[in-house]
Amino acid sequence: MGTFQSSIEPWREDLRTLVRQVEARRPTFFATVSDNQFFGAARRLDDGLANLSPHEAASELSRLVSLIGLRPPPSSPPAILADRASPRLPLRLYAFADGVFVTDAVGPHRRAIGRRVTAIAGIPTADIVAALDPLVARDDMRAPVRTLPLHLVSTSVLYALGVMPCRSRTAITLADRHGGTETLHLNAMAAPFYAQWTRGRLWGLPRRPETTYLRHPWAPIWHTHLPDLLYIQPNRAISDAALDNEWTAIDQTLATRRCHAAVVDLRLNPGTAPAPYRSLIERLNDRLGHVFIVTAGHTQRALARTAAASSGATLIDEAAPEPSPSLEAIRPIVLPNSGIAIHLSHRSWAHPRKSKNTFETHRYPLKSLDFSNYNDPAIKVATGCLR
Repeated sequence: MGTFQSSIEPWREDLRTLVRQVEARRPTFFATVSDNQFFGAARRLDDGLANLSPHEAASELSRLVSLIGLRPPPSSPPAILADRASPRLPLRLYAFADGVFVTDAVGPHRRAIGRRVTAIAGIPTADIVAALDPLVARDDMRAPVRTLPLHLVSTSVLYALGVMPCRSRTAITLADRHGGTETLHLNAMAAPFYAQWTRGRLWGLPRRPETTYLRHPWAPIWHTHLPDLLYIQPNRAISDAALDNEWTAIDQTLATRRCHAAVVDLRLNPGTAPAPYRSLIERLNDRLGHVFIVTAGHTQRALARTAAASSGATLIDEAAPEPSPSLEAIRPIVLPNSGIAIHLSHRSWAHPRKSKNTFETHRYPLKSLDFSNYNDPAIKVATGCLR
């Protein structure tokens, strides 16, 4: 009994750290419950931890975390059932508008790329997603798209949900576009090898040279010329000096190529300080008069609105409109044992004041065929707006 109790203690410590930090900050952005309901659920979990196995404790802590807004930093895994040492299935998945598909696979399994995952260990994917749903944080409507695929290849998650009887091997069922099915038997990869294979990009879409916005995900900022468009992708925080260097190259492109508008693509940007991007957008607006900003979630949307507050830029967004968090007062909580990283802001879920500048906004639903056929629907939307 003492051994069992000691195995629960790390989760009890994480729970108390979480409650202590939330009590100190009293954020007002609980997505689905009141703060009283949150603290009541925390007390009940604390009382019941002694009766839970470590995996059940991990699941229940994740369920509690999912009640509040949270954003994992770019350098750490998402916060649902986070386990830094969790083995992974040798696949990368993505939740497109038309289902969960394989977007990358380790060598022997590369034939799985482009196929839809219909079952894991004989359990329909839809049922597994439904079981994960209460554990998924609702920091914005894109959270499940970003985080669910990672959890679907985490053997610790699948084991905790009762999908996998062991954490070393399982089978997945795949469907192709012609109605055929295939079952793959997969051995789990150790976490360090999985991180090395993905080059640290554990979620999202993998690097893909044939698709413009997935071409150089590790470059701080880069640009290219597309038909009638100047395309610029800032992927991380950039200094004024780096922006000036890139602007020199942009100037040369504008002098030699015909461009009717610019696209500033923030889809891979973690949402850093807006000042350099504001300068970039103002320069582009002065030169071209029409700037499109592409985003894929609330972090980038908040950055775009802050950086382009007076530019009259057109926003192209994968998700529907919703309150975006402020870029202020984002302060992390790191739970010491589970590795869960939570970013809380007391202003994150306050409805923003209506801006004097109303962005014209267009949507681009991302489907699996877009990825398979190297299409970028956001660029198609921008091109269509110019016609």
